[in-house]
Amino acid sequence: MIIIRPVCATDIDQLYRLAKKVAPGITTFPADVEVLKQKINASIIGFSETPSAESSSSFIMVMENTENHTIMGTAAVY
Repeated sequence: MIIIRPVCATDIDQLYRLAKKVAPGITTFPADVEVLKQKINASIIGFSETPSAESSSSFIMVMENTENHTIMGTAAVY
């Protein structure tokens, strides 16, 4: 089964591998482990907050194959 779920810290290795396959110049999904970790942490915080008009939260979701726990794609809302 394929699900869409919020990103979590343990996704970092798979996200990095996926980011290395993305065309150069895609600044929202860089192949940089530290930047990806920051984005993951910001998303975790965003999902844990109560939304407000002043909020500048970011939300990253991953598409995961639950049979083999492989991340197949991502989406983000800023």
